[in-house]
Amino acid sequence: MSVRLWERAAEWVFKAVTGVLFALFRLLSPRRDDVSRNRVPPVSNPLLLLSATQLAKKIRKREVSSVEVVQAYIDRIQEVNPLVNAVVKDRFEAALQEAAQVDKLIEEETDGEEVMEDRLPLLGVPLSVKDYFSLQGMPLTTGVVSRQGVVSTVDSPPVAFLKRAGAIPLGITNVPEVCMWAESHNHLYGMTKNPYDLERTPGGSSGGEASLIAAAGAVIGIGSDICGSIRIPSFWCGTFGHKTTSGVVSADDTYPPCSGREIEYTSIGPMCRYAEDLLPMLKIMAGPNAHMLSLNTKVDLKKLRFFTIPDDGGSSMTSPVYKDLIDIQRKVVERLEADLGVKVQEVHFPELRYSFQIWETYMGFPDKEGKPPHPLAELMGEPGRPVWPLWELLKRMVGKSEHTMAAIGFALLEKFKSKPSSFAIQQKEKLQKKMEDMLGNDGVILYPPNPRVAPKHHHPLFTLYDFGYTGIINILGLPVTQCPLGLGEEGLPLGVQVVAGKMQDHLTLEVALYLEKTFGGWRDPGAKKSSSSSRLRGGNMSVRLWERAAEWVFKAVTGVLFALFRLFSPRRDDVSRNRVPPVSNPLLLLSATQLAKKIRRREVSSVGVVQAYIDRIQEVNPLVNAVVKDRFDAALQEAAQVDKLIKEETDGEEVLEDRLPLLGVPLSVKDYFSLQGMPLTTGVVSRQGVVSAVDSPPVAFLKRAGAIPLGVTNVPELCMWAESHNHLYGMTKNPYDLERTPGGSSGGEACLIAAAGAVIGMGSDIGGSIRIPSFCCGTFGHKTTPGVVSSDNTYPPCSGRRREYNSIGPICRYAEDLLPMLKIMAGPNAHMLSLNTKVDLKKLRFFTIPDDGGSSMTSPISKDLIDIQRKVVERLEADLGVKVQEVRFPELRYSFKIWETYMGLPDTEGKPPQPFVELMGEAGHPVWPLWELLKWMLGKSEHTMTAIGMALLDQFRSKPSSFAIQQKENLQREMEDMLGNDGVILYPPHPGVAPKHHHLLFRVYDIGYTGIINILGLPVTQCPLGLGEEGLPLGVQVVAGKMQDHLTLEVALYLEKTFGGWRDPGVKRTSDRSSSNL
Repeated sequence: MSVRLWERAAEWVFKAVTGVLFALFRLLSPRRDDVSRNRVPPVSNPLLLLSATQLAKKIRKREVSSVEVVQAYIDRIQEVNPLVNAVVKDRFEAALQEAAQVDKLIEEETDGEEVMEDRLPLLGVPLSVKDYFSLQGMPLTTGVVSRQGVVSTVDSPPVAFLKRAGAIPLGITNVPEVCMWAESHNHLYGMTKNPYDLERTPGGSSGGEASLIAAAGAVIGIGSDICGSIRIPSFWCGTFGHKTTSGVVSADDTYPPCSGREIEYTSIGPMCRYAEDLLPMLKIMAGPNAHMLSLNTKVDLKKLRFFTIPDDGGSSMTSPVYKDLIDIQRKVVERLEADLGVKVQEVHFPELRYSFQIWETYMGFPDKEGKPPHPLAELMGEPGRPVWPLWELLKRMVGKSEHTMAAIGFALLEKFKSKPSSFAIQQKEKLQKKMEDMLGNDGVILYPPNPRVAPKHHHPLFTLYDFGYTGIINILGLPVTQCPLGLGEEGLPLGVQVVAGKMQDHLTLEVALYLEKTFGGWRDPGAKKSSSSSRLRGGNMSVRLWERAAEWVFKAVTGVLFALFRLFSPRRDDVSRNRVPPVSNPLLLLSATQLAKKIRRREVSSVGVVQAYIDRIQEVNPLVNAVVKDRFDAALQEAAQVDKLIKEETDGEEVLEDRLPLLGVPLSVKDYFSLQGMPLTTGVVSRQGVVSAVDSPPVAFLKRAGAIPLGVTNVPELCMWAESHNHLYGMTKNPYDLERTPGGSSGGEACLIAAAGAVIGMGSDIGGSIRIPSFCCGTFGHKTTPGVVSSDNTYPPCSGRRREYNSIGPICRYAEDLLPMLKIMAGPNAHMLSLNTKVDLKKLRFFTIPDDGGSSMTSPISKDLIDIQRKVVERLEADLGVKVQEVRFPELRYSFKIWETYMGLPDTEGKPPQPFVELMGEAGHPVWPLWELLKWMLGKSEHTMTAIGMALLDQFRSKPSSFAIQQKENLQREMEDMLGNDGVILYPPHPGVAPKHHHLLFRVYDIGYTGIINILGLPVTQCPLGLGEEGLPLGVQVVAGKMQDHLTLEVALYLEKTFGGWRDPGVKRTSDRSSSNL
């Protein structure tokens, strides 16, 4: 779907500005690593751990008095409210008097308990009320300073119904100003805090309710919801909250009153700690409308149809969904399928990408009589005297405004509100029809409530669009229950929205009961924090303030530049022709091992094979620009000599296989290795004309084994970047999408092999230069244990300690070629590895590391990669009967810092690495990076922006970081202890699939995912795992202990067999994810 250019521009400008402001805000905010005391105290009174249903029963049976219960809650409020600031006005004395009257009534009751339960189901139970509902005799301000002193003279209908059912209000709770924000903060009562972490928000607008209930200061409460105002606080505070089908529970006698079409999207519903209280509360609150819902209908969960929507489809304006939330929703799916025997179908709706725009559009609609919604400026001011938002903004800057930044911001946005978007209306209508058709009267959807767990105070200001996750459900008018699902890595609540069709509230309430029973429901925030997921290791590590400042400045600058770059880049929605043509010659679909066997048996000639690959190169190279210099004539002559040799061979096939295992097989060579008679430039313009006089050892070994080089392939300038681009040969493109990078520095190799222009190749890897291209192009690539395969006669030569981290290894389309290639390339060092040892996968110990632990500088892992690594784990456990243990190393957060530090260390003789400026220039004439930067701006430099950038960084390189060295040593010891000689780790190769050209410039820290393995000196095989949502390759790194290369190669064979290995990029793109797009 196309979006108008101005809308796209506005989006990216908004994202750029908020990104910079957020970075600065986080930079200047104090950080506390130890928050062990930064929460409410634990619950000590057992009465506070009973549901409202249980309390009412005990009160009726006179097992406990209402006075005792009310006093217990008063005591708890007095204990926690100084910390969380949830209750803004109490009525404790009146509540105790009412509790005494309840006890007297029960003592005098003669009709029996059942009659009393039917008549007064909540008799004697404490209740809290949001400062939005009228509660007779109590303030009704919604946090607006000018409303101070306004007192309710009546009860709102749902409050009245709850009081008639015997509930006893204890007080009113805090809200955002005018209830129009996701942070419960105003200048009348102040800021409400999250009981799990006082530095975080409880959400809004029902934040005071959720905070108090979660802190065990109330057992039940009442909220309103127009964009998630029940669900977001319930999620961030780990409680249950239900947004009722619109129009069932009355919103009369509330402030601010609904206007325009807001009444259609506003819902009133219950909030509580225990799921069993939701249904009785809703029955009471609905009053005479309760008959509209099937609340007395029994629900058989096994007969429901379940769907899961993992995210909003990847809106450019919303945050990516946190891994903790992805994992917990997946666990819900697994438990539903295991416990109920149902099939949970994953579905995707592209319209969800526009959730916030849809919500914003519909919130501005006039009512049936044509009256628009009340301007926020009027609601903020005194009657008849609306505020002036710009004036209030100026006053705010000098600390003189009575209004919050959020309220002023909304009032300003309202002034500049555009006409209703016909595009948003169209998307909503399509989504409404699809959702209702799918749900029917027996369907239930699982959907994240927000992309992230409870953020720190004020952070929601910078993630406005994230509230589309809840707001879209309001516009659709569907009932939804927010359910807690334990705690995540940070000790903060996780949760999920459970959505059903209109008037099917009873379905979501039944699912809530199941989820509470299965996942444990509410957790005491005062208890010692623990994560619901297993961690092998943990720990807090402090980072110096200047390092933190540098990080956030870097992130802010690159964020703005990236936003501008994407804004002005052309966008193509149809890329169906933007790839290489499909493979047509069946010879190109055979492995090198199979080709060598057929050539030896004379089932096919070497000339035929070499010619097939030459034809393919000539077909695809004009598109991908992988081969920068060919040797086709020489290769055909060598192939003819091979065919002649085989024809004359008398020693038999086995002898020939042993002596020349790759006889007649085509080979490509990276422009880093010396290949006699061919250029050796590494993309440096000043090296044009340099020709290799000898072969690099691994090239020589492969040629001696009978392989026939076809040519040399492209690299980044000096092989020091993850994009294969230079000013000598140009840009290499990804065969799956020509607008994307194949990676680097072995990008030409991986691209050509993936495009079936070569069957085997060779690469070097000092920071991921084999693995990133292999990942981006869907091929296999192996980074050997360092020191096994020689890197002599290469350019640029290793200096400093870089030889310890540089590895040479094979790249190929088929896993079975990795082992024979490595045996050959290692030459006399092959004995160092146990390459002839048979591996029983069932006897290995498997570990999975899902991400780098959440570095603030790296991108979050894409959902496709999270899902595919999870599927690998599932298949390993199912097929091999092994247990794959999820582990985490906090040191991985500093992967890039470690790699950068060690790359700058001197060798054993104290010699530092050769300066980059020397390598870029002619012999004895280093370049001047600043001068080259000025020339580059004018289009006159011979060097790429990345090379110039590397040279500049080299000039200002700081001293080695002792912190990074310490983290590396810790990580090295922990990894080696864990791996031993029979351990294997699964680890993402990169946070996202192959990016578009130049995008990696803004994601430099992401290379830490591969670079850290170089510094640790471990062998690793990059394995393809099919295609993702965008038709681009997915993959995983398989890591083992030093010299245990044979383990990763055996796992690669298993993964190829299980997941299908390489995919022809020319075939029509399909995702390997099993999901349906409705």
